[in-house]
Amino acid sequence: MAGLRERKKQATRENILRAAFGLFLERGYEATSVTQIAEAAMVSPATFFTYFPTKEDVVFVDLPERVAAFSEALRGRRPGEPVPDLILRAFEEVAATGPLAATGGLLAGRGAVVVASPALRSAAVGRVFEVQRQWGEVLHEAAPELPARRARAVIGAVVGAAVAAAIDEVESGGADVVGAAREAVRTAAIAARPD
Repeated sequence: MAGLRERKKQATRENILRAAFGLFLERGYEATSVTQIAEAAMVSPATFFTYFPTKEDVVFVDLPERVAAFSEALRGRRPGEPVPDLILRAFEEVAATGPLAATGGLLAGRGAVVVASPALRSAAVGRVFEVQRQWGEVLHEAAPELPARRARAVIGAVVGAAVAAAIDEVESGGADVVGAAREAVRTAAIAARPD
């Protein structure tokens, strides 16, 4: 169990996240300043920067944790596990990972914020490109029966499908981003079946 200091830090971090996403959804990402986020979270700007190096880092706060968790899940391939099953299991293990998953609705809120912001869409594309490269390498290591190019293509299909489904869910006013992505991953993972 976390001590009082750790619980306070976690509460402050979640408070900043909630304040930031509330303002991003209300005013837009570009129109929201770090000072406004700090005021809404009732912390100083210096405290904001203690938790988040940049405003963009608030939006993508869980990405490093999710990327690492998915990579670990791929590396944990069970003996004889078919690659499509591995990908689906990795998705399920990661779906509830990270601070946005634990803060009720912020994951869907992030989708709306990113879709509405040209700067964040651009940042997301750059991040997705790097993640796909990394996961393609990890999948090839975990499933050497897949040639490297095919492993990268499978991951590209899976990530592309998940992102497209999440965007569609957000743009259609839905809130089940994870469910939409799950169904897309299920569909795309079929590409990993042996010929």
